[in-house]
Amino acid sequence: MNFDFAITRVATFVRPQFDGGVPALKGAALEREFRRQARLIQDSPKLATANAKAFELALELDRTAARKSCQEKDRPDGIGVLAILHLADEFTDMSAPFPESEALVARMPSERIEVTVGNARWILRTRAHVTSCALEGNRRPTKLWWTFEGIPYDTDPHSRPNADAVGALMKLAADMEDRVREPLKDAFENSLKELTNPRARVDSSDHRLHITLSETADDNVDALLDALYFDDKTPSAIRSSKDFQAARKGMTLFEDFIHRIAGQGAEIDDDSIRLAEGIPKVKGILWHHTYRDCHMVAGFARRAGAKIGLQFMTEDERRDQLSEMELRMRSAARPLSAFLANSEAIAIEQTTADPR
Repeated sequence: MNFDFAITRVATFVRPQFDGGVPALKGAALEREFRRQARLIQDSPKLATANAKAFELALELDRTAARKSCQEKDRPDGIGVLAILHLADEFTDMSAPFPESEALVARMPSERIEVTVGNARWILRTRAHVTSCALEGNRRPTKLWWTFEGIPYDTDPHSRPNADAVGALMKLAADMEDRVREPLKDAFENSLKELTNPRARVDSSDHRLHITLSETADDNVDALLDALYFDDKTPSAIRSSKDFQAARKGMTLFEDFIHRIAGQGAEIDDDSIRLAEGIPKVKGILWHHTYRDCHMVAGFARRAGAKIGLQFMTEDERRDQLSEMELRMRSAARPLSAFLANSEAIAIEQTTADPR
């Protein structure tokens, strides 16, 4: 099984402690103050330390790893600059309505690293996000996000990363997140001290959310998605059926991916598997698991009809389709993982909300 894209989003949930009054901003005042906070975090030495730590880890695995520039903001995939987003901004290509929200997200400038992991070379983008919850009254926990997004460096359609390579890349992403988590928390805490209250502090939190999705052009995975969506089969029915051989193989590939992400002990049953919903023309099979205060979602994403016409393309045309920008712009995993990040975070924060 070969892959074209993989992404991990990891959130830590924190609630700052303030001595005295708690900010409770909204509308233009919220956006103005949150923009100031975002610039403080962007310029923080702590964020620079976090990015340096991520690159150091890449160098530990590959001495040829190199930092590369990000695209400019006027490019369609540009994420190299600071951006203040409303919740729905990640879903501007969706025809379905997205729930309105006052919440804002600061997307820090991305880092872009070329690195060889396992048997494949990747373009790895890393970036931090911070939500505006602390300035909205601190009733909801603030989410400190890190995103790690991998695209194959090689555009050869006959040389794509396999499951081992994707597993190794996701292991690198997990190790990076472990190193950059605390520096981002420190940058966030320092921004609150300068912006609102010099005695504000942010304690570490055990509440965590991991979302890991990948994309593959494997025919067996397509058959699995068809059996789940169109034939209304459950995973257990696919496993036991004699009529869905390709879907059974796809189920085996899905289970192998989950075990690479969550460990061989991960239990995969009908109750833990859901289908992706909410984004037109995007399908996906998702595994959900909660252990103590950590919630994990992992799986495959696919755009409907993504393979139509590939057989009629020349070799150069197929290479163009596998370029970094094309894969990012056509990705199903990017918008689906962002959608899940929001919906799963809402579900978690409902259990940790301040009742005031």
